[in-house]
Amino acid sequence: MATPFNFSFKSSLYLCLMLVFTLCSTNITTLLAQDQVSISLNNPIRTGDDLKLHLEQTTDVKIILADTEGKFVKLFLNQTLIAGDHDISLIVGDVQKGDYLLKLETPYYNDEFEVQINHDASKLANVPMKSVKDMEQQPSKVSLEVASPIFSGESVKLTADRPASVELTLVDKEGKFVKLLLKVMLRAGQHELPVVVSDVPAGEYLLQMDADGKQDRIPVEVMHKR
Repeated sequence: MATPFNFSFKSSLYLCLMLVFTLCSTNITTLLAQDQVSISLNNPIRTGDDLKLHLEQTTDVKIILADTEGKFVKLFLNQTLIAGDHDISLIVGDVQKGDYLLKLETPYYNDEFEVQINHDASKLANVPMKSVKDMEQQPSKVSLEVASPIFSGESVKLTADRPASVELTLVDKEGKFVKLLLKVMLRAGQHELPVVVSDVPAGEYLLQMDADGKQDRIPVEVMHKR
């Protein structure tokens, strides 16, 4: 009876070792995947400039140019690249100069970079590319301008350095809610948006702005035209 027991024990030990090896391999792959891509590029971009790409493993790579709203403009690359260093020529002679997003996509890494295209870029200083992913980790900067007194239908001016979620709320002097005036997703830039206060009694209030987790309040007076 010793032989069957010995066979079973060896089989179980073999299976355990295979399981441990598989788990360890998965963990190693996951750790390596966190730092398997590096990219560098002159900014602004001129036609024929090389994008330098380093890969730690063979993988599918897609490089896309999009406008600042993320809409497709041009495909630079869509193929499988072997591990190592690659110089990828970017032809942008048919693209208008301006601000764009350069998108890098692989099965394990995706990011966007703010870039400029300028066909006379030899006259300009080199500007570091900004990773959109890194920028999203920083709070947006939003400024608010409003006339006081404010009448119904008048506009407030909001300026955002990048896309931001903004709420404008009217509260009384004690901070109690009175009315939600605006709840919008702003694009980067300046915006003039009308507010309605015709249903709010005339008087002194605080205009509260909540923008991506940051809160500010400014005093305003509501008045009604006769």
